[in-house]
Parts: sequence; structure tokens; C-alpha cells
Amino acid sequence: MQRWWHAGSLLAGREMGRRRVMAGPPCGPKSKMREAYESIDADAREMSRRLLWFGVSREECDLLQTEAFRRIHLGDQAILPAEDWADRRRLPSGLRSQIRRAERHRLDCLEISLTPESWRVACDRHPWLLSSLLDCREPWLRRQGRIALGFMTTCLDPRHPSWWSYALRHLVVACRGRQVVGYVIASATPKGERFLVENFVRHPLAPNGLMEFLLHRASVWGISLHCGEMNLGLAPLHQASLWKSIQERSEGSAGAMAEWKTQPRWYRALTHGLRRYGEPLYRFRGLARFKDRLHPSAWEPLYLIAPSDGFLLWDALALAGAFLSK
Repeated sequence: MQRWWHAGSLLAGREMGRRRVMAGPPCGPKSKMREAYESIDADAREMSRRLLWFGVSREECDLLQTEAFRRIHLGDQAILPAEDWADRRRLPSGLRSQIRRAERHRLDCLEISLTPESWRVACDRHPWLLSSLLDCREPWLRRQGRIALGFMTTCLDPRHPSWWSYALRHLVVACRGRQVVGYVIASATPKGERFLVENFVRHPLAPNGLMEFLLHRASVWGISLHCGEMNLGLAPLHQASLWKSIQERSEGSAGAMAEWKTQPRWYRALTHGLRRYGEPLYRFRGLARFKDRLHPSAWEPLYLIAPSDGFLLWDALALAGAFLSK
């Protein structure tokens, strides 16, 4: 992934032939975001390049003033209240019992700030840590489905340079003796109100309730940074926010249905087919069910902003290539 500055904002993306897949909207002050977006969009049109802006929230789409037909609904991200998870007495009884089940196994918990110095000290103190993390990660990757996720999982490899390249990344590891049975990685932004939990790696022999236990520990770290919410990331193709507003006939239901009808017909057919038959390739429904049982306070839609002439099948293939290649 390439990174560069443009009009006072940080941009990141991957080149896929004539297309460039952008990782989120321009990162910078809100006052500069639209200026950078319009400027680089105009430059791309002059060079006959197609920009695909991946992972843009509804608020950011509104800020960038993108037309409805250019907003392609990728799925929803689950948001958890960090304060409830830090003070677990405020959680539903089912989640509290799961955390207690994990604690009965008397697991050791390591918490490491993923800076080069902290990572080096942790590996010196626990020489078995790196190999045990890899032993835990490999069976987890095999269970994710038949599709290799390319750079999405490569960058979360403890041997990869990006593993310890950011000061506000926090590793929470659960161990039984010298065996890692699971871990999560939390990432925050300076003065941000929300932090992201990037992955949930669980060994097949891990006790029940391990993920709930690790989320509890990660939320305590997030609260220390004054983050009020925990983002579990995208559940691809999951559209809880859309269908809930339609089924409850809420105030925004008409707008939600209108938004759904602006999606290209081929894309609606493709997502329906993947949700129904794509489980052997990737755990679309399984991932959404896992996040839903954690009682998120909200499901927020994430979009891809397509070029001005709409979202084409070749754009979807370029997007898939960006995620599957290393």
C-alpha cells in the first residue's frame, strides 16, 4: 500500500491496473477532507484513472457530498460501548458468564504496546512468544475459509514490519503456560473517540469465552485513552442497519429503501448470491453472527465511493484483487 500527502491530507491506496483502491477517505482535518477528495478525483479523471474509495462511513459520504448512486453499501461495522465492556457489570448476563468461564482457566494475559522497543522487550522476556503466536495464527487462518486474504492478514503477521509500526496499537494475548490460545489487536488514533479491534485470533483449544475476555481487557486500554466506543470492524455484506430501518418502518426507512435501489442490479444479485452460497469461501454469516452476539450498541454502514460513471463489474474485480493479493 502506498501512502502520500495531497492537499493537506494523508492518502493511502493500491494500484490495480487503471484503478486505484483507496483505503478510506482522505485522512486529515474535516475542513481539508473535501478539498483533497475533489482535487485527487479531478486528477484521476484527467489521467483516465478510476478511484475506488473503500471503507467510507455515511457521515464521511455526506461530508464529501457524493451522489447516492456512487455509494456502494459494503456491509456494516459493529460498535460496542467501551465503558460497558471495561466495567463488565454493565454487560448482559450472558456476556458476563462467558468472561467468567474464560477466567476459570487461570489464563495469563500479556499486554504489549506494539512499538519496536516494547515488542523487542516482550520477545526478550518471553522467548517463546513469537513462535507461539504463529502456532495460534495458522489454524485460525485455515478456518477463515478457502480464500486467502492476502495483505489483510499478511500485515497482521508478527514477522511483518507493520506489526510494530504504530505507537497506539495494543496487543492483548491470552496464554496457557507457554502456549498462546488467542489474541486481539486494538488500534486507536490520537484524540479519537473510538478504537478499532483489528482481528480476533483464537486457537482451536482455547476455552469458551476467550474472545469476550480479551475484548474486556482491550476495552480497559481504550478507556485509558478516553475512547468511548469500540469498533469491531466490517462484517462484509451484512446490512443490519438497512433492513432494521425498513422492517421497523422508522423515519429513515423510505431513504434506506431508496438507497438500496440505487445499488447496481448486478451488485444486488451478487451480494445476495454470496450471502446465500458463499459461506464455504468466506464466513460472511458466521462473522456477522459472532459480532451480533456481542450485543453491539449500533451497526453502522460502510460504503465504497465509486467513480462518477458508477460501479462496474471490472471495479469489483479490481477491488477483490487488492484484497486477495499480498
